[in-house]
Amino acid sequence: NASFPDLYVQSGNKPLRSWLPAGTLPDTPRIPENMIITGMFKGGMQDLVTELQLESDYANAGINAHLVNITDSIRSSYTLSIPHFRANPGVMLYDTTFGWMSGKMSATGQGYTIKQMVAKAVLQLDEANYNAYTYHNININAGINKGDFEAQGESADTGITANFAISGRLADTTIQALKVNMEMAKSDLYATHWYPETVTLKGNIN
Repeated sequence: NASFPDLYVQSGNKPLRSWLPAGTLPDTPRIPENMIITGMFKGGMQDLVTELQLESDYANAGINAHLVNITDSIRSSYTLSIPHFRANPGVMLYDTTFGWMSGKMSATGQGYTIKQMVAKAVLQLDEANYNAYTYHNININAGINKGDFEAQGESADTGITANFAISGRLADTTIQALKVNMEMAKSDLYATHWYPETVTLKGNIN
């Protein structure tokens, strides 16, 4: 076990690649050129607790986690809290359709194979830029229970106002018994840059 009550790490893409063997780090996602990690880290592979702050060129976040038996794909358990984040997935994924997004996230669960995983997650997006439009106020609750998954959410954005529910089953690389229900109060396809002319939709999708 290790304990770092006052952790401070300053690094980035070039230092990490020069230190690690060639091919260790993938090209995607892109690692920030400048990165500072501070906080607390204690424990080991059987029981690990972290309270970290990440500051970098295009990803900033607070990360609190409690991980137990993390090398055991069936009996591992985890509690993760990201009370705030602001990141640019477009830069990390080399995809300019994505821009900055911010919000918070939490998750708890056990196991990390599809057949054994039982987990729940909550995501709140205060803002999320996609296709040069910034969405606001999106909330999603999701869960998986040994392959069966479900998610409920709502968008209170002025461009798309809707509630939705999705469920199905993950089996290897396929999705089975997929069900989608959506109540769409408003969808402005012109404002959100999905259509070049003024088109507004509303209705239910089942």
